[in-house]
Amino acid sequence: MKKILLICLVFTFGCTRDSHPDFYGTIKPKHDLNELWINGGNEPQTIDPNKLNGNPEINISTNLFVRLTQTNPKTGEIIPDLATSWDVSADGREYTFHLREDAKWSDGQPLTARDVEYSWKRLIDPKTGSVSSSLADVIENAYGFRTGKKPMKSVAVESLDDHTLWVRLVSPIGYFLGLIEYVAFAPLPTHVIEKLKADGKEDQWTRPENIVVSGAYTLAQENFKQYKIFKKNPKYYRADQVKIATIKSLIIESYNADMNAYRTGQHDWSCCNSLPPEQMELVKTKKDFHVDPYLATYFLMANTTKKPLDNALVRKALSLSIDRKSIVDNIMRGGQTPSRDFAPIGTAGYPGIQSSIYDPVEAKKLLARAGYPEGKGFPKVGFKFNTSEVHKLVAEAIQQMWKSNLGVDIELLNEEWSVFMDSQKSGNFQILRRAWIGDFVDPFSFLNVLASNGSNNKSGWKNKTYDQLMAASNIEQDKTKRFALFQKAEAILADEQPYLPLFFYTRSYMKKPFLRGFWPHFQDRHEWKYMWIDTDWEKNPAPDEPWM
Repeated sequence: MKKILLICLVFTFGCTRDSHPDFYGTIKPKHDLNELWINGGNEPQTIDPNKLNGNPEINISTNLFVRLTQTNPKTGEIIPDLATSWDVSADGREYTFHLREDAKWSDGQPLTARDVEYSWKRLIDPKTGSVSSSLADVIENAYGFRTGKKPMKSVAVESLDDHTLWVRLVSPIGYFLGLIEYVAFAPLPTHVIEKLKADGKEDQWTRPENIVVSGAYTLAQENFKQYKIFKKNPKYYRADQVKIATIKSLIIESYNADMNAYRTGQHDWSCCNSLPPEQMELVKTKKDFHVDPYLATYFLMANTTKKPLDNALVRKALSLSIDRKSIVDNIMRGGQTPSRDFAPIGTAGYPGIQSSIYDPVEAKKLLARAGYPEGKGFPKVGFKFNTSEVHKLVAEAIQQMWKSNLGVDIELLNEEWSVFMDSQKSGNFQILRRAWIGDFVDPFSFLNVLASNGSNNKSGWKNKTYDQLMAASNIEQDKTKRFALFQKAEAILADEQPYLPLFFYTRSYMKKPFLRGFWPHFQDRHEWKYMWIDTDWEKNPAPDEPWM
């Protein structure tokens, strides 16, 4: 006891009955046991599954809307959810899904296969403007519809009756069941959206006073840029197994403020922010610190339609002059893997191509060939990043590397999240910080982003050979041949560098020991429906088992 007391006195935050030297923050909940407090990070632009893009938006919507399939949170296996089973044709192209008969919307209306058909076609509809619409190109005639070449009725998705959905694909797609687990494919409340649409208020359907959901929680209250309150949905078909009644999601963008709030018990889990690099050495020793593998790449996106970034020699010079290992070791400090390639090595077994990550000598030669020896005559270029201490440190480091290695001056431009997302979508940037999280566990989820017809390709870069390789990879069934196609595509990216990848992420976060029903997830997707508060966590060290 004397030893523990002495240790406690050493820590700046002291030692109370709610803290312990082995943990960074409080170890007892500051709230009712049927509540969970988290930090959601940024204020989401939208939680409309068809329209969302960023991680804050995805994390919320995933908890509000069910999909046909779901991921077992412990094993990562794709298993039934809204669809109880499915039949697949002999050629692997046609799926017939059989939906639960007890599924309802939170207003009591039945959730039917017609809602699935409606939402999938709304996702593809060019009027929706979804950045995820190209994910549906695997469905027959979806590409034709979203590009205005074919009518909606030609899209091969059809509700055969209230509980049966038929889909035909362009070819056998091995990752299809994992793809439709992504929240962009969640069924939406047709009756609510269409009613508001008739009144010219379609964009208001996700407000607390209008929203109707299918998942375990619904949005009950929101205070812009401060917090959101989510309540358990009693109409959810497995509501009896959901233990937490209320989720309070704070909006704390600052990583240091997030850590202070966690330490004092203002939230139980830093779900959506990275940890401040300057605190990593301290928190690494704590039992409430966690670091997990993460299917995500941190990169810079060049607007290849604007000079001087329309020149591949310039882009490659900028890329090769970045000391990625220094950024990972000295700024990030979370075990990230430096890389100049886009698709994370090991994704579904993919070996990658492992391009060289730093060559300032070659970078100088390339810039000289582009007409800017030692950076002379290089025009003004802006580098945009969203508000974050970590992103600012990374941007400043790269700015200095480009100055010292190439003689190039870059202007740093900071924007808050919603403005930053608008800049990305509209192409209002020259260089822009981005991250990409795989929508499903396959290299195609990364590499197809850069296809000319990709709805998320905002770089302006197009390459016919690359497009052909992507199309071929999506129908190739032999794994070795398919990986070879990916490698040829990545070689083109490494040479032309429309994206400048920096590293493959890990996911570091703080989580209270009393928060149970939580498992590492390759895409950092954690569903609140499995979580619960255990005040006797010290007496119950056994691993949790998810109810499924």
